[in-house]
Amino acid sequence: MALRRVGWICLILINLNPPLAQESSDNSLSGLVRTRYMSTFNKADLADFNILVSHGHLAYKQTISPWLSINTQVNGLVHYGTQGITVRDNATGVGPFFEAGLWSTRNMTGSSEFKLSQLNAEFTFGKHSLSLGRMLKNTPLINVERWPFPNALEGIWYDYKKANSFSIQAAFINRICPRQTGGYFNIGESIGKARTGFDVFGNPSQYSGNVHSNYVLISNIDYQFNPELTLSAWNYYLDNVSNTSFLEFRQSIMPNDLSFGAMLIYQTKVGNGGNADPNLAYQNDDQAFYWGLRAETNVGTSRLQLNVDAITDAGRMLLPKEWGLEPFYTHQRRIRVEGQRDVASVMVKWLKSWSNEQQEVNTYISIGRVGIKDPMDLSSNKNQLPRFYQLDVSVQYKPNFLKGLSANLYLAQRLSAGAVPTDDYVINRTDFFHMDFFVTYTFGK
Repeated sequence: MALRRVGWICLILINLNPPLAQESSDNSLSGLVRTRYMSTFNKADLADFNILVSHGHLAYKQTISPWLSINTQVNGLVHYGTQGITVRDNATGVGPFFEAGLWSTRNMTGSSEFKLSQLNAEFTFGKHSLSLGRMLKNTPLINVERWPFPNALEGIWYDYKKANSFSIQAAFINRICPRQTGGYFNIGESIGKARTGFDVFGNPSQYSGNVHSNYVLISNIDYQFNPELTLSAWNYYLDNVSNTSFLEFRQSIMPNDLSFGAMLIYQTKVGNGGNADPNLAYQNDDQAFYWGLRAETNVGTSRLQLNVDAITDAGRMLLPKEWGLEPFYTHQRRIRVEGQRDVASVMVKWLKSWSNEQQEVNTYISIGRVGIKDPMDLSSNKNQLPRFYQLDVSVQYKPNFLKGLSANLYLAQRLSAGAVPTDDYVINRTDFFHMDFFVTYTFGK
């Protein structure tokens, strides 16, 4: 209903200002088309999984007046057969994990899926702006994560920017479209569209479809003390479930090309954690705490990072998978430690770019160790992850002879860092090789 009202408001304003809409030079059309192949090769005789999909979007911005613009975006996804993700391993009965993220058989049917991820009116008055409707926003805990759909929000978003030194954001979000689906859901329903793991009592989680939550309140302050020191603070109040506060300091030492970061995340339970029945609730622990440290420097023409972080033993850190990537400093692709407690991780990352008249190449290599509790300790380990090492390599190639075209190859090798109980805990979790290859064409602004 709220979205319908926004649509009518947009149409009325367009009709009130047709000359401005036609004469504006700020209107823009942009898009993306990507074909993607993903495969996971599991240990020994365990099943392998693969999928091939194409997806993309078409976005249009209509500037109606200096203070009003309309933003729209439609996303589409097509698969070329789900044989690789509908199979199950004979020994464990387990299906795919990463590949199923590209086409969720739990939430999608047929061979294609489409969604209207953006339809909003943006009002701008000097340093203030207000967006009303469906929108895409990147924040530390709720972000776009285009895989293949972007996580999209519906609500009201306010933004204030004063030069480059100070900004404020505030939002009321009442519906979310998770990337695993093509539809918008109220806040409680959006939690549990991805895999749910185990609850603190050691049973398969039952919170999917049972979380009672009507809105998320988001607030943010970014402040630059000086050219070298910045602060970013965020707060996410999830109605009847949790409150999560995020704080990050970033310090640069310019002459030496050094930079340091420190991140803190503190989470507390709100209300009954989503449901009066603890067996159906999303949040059971009263609190959770995370800290992270990063050091980064130039090494010749490359960039080198050292990252360490930990989730303490205070409780599980719960960040809905359906709402985007984790913000943790040691984050690597295809890794998610959300839902764990008492976790310590370290990761080293090397980044390098080359370019000449013919091409541009961007690459990175990272190696990390994730120290997680025993996978049988379900009160601490929501997703039954064992301890592991991960090596990943990413290469992006952009030919200059065709602007907008790029090819990306991502490879990951995960190895156990300790004993694992049985193959049930190995498949898709450790001792596998993973490949993701995609070709992308983008156009417009």
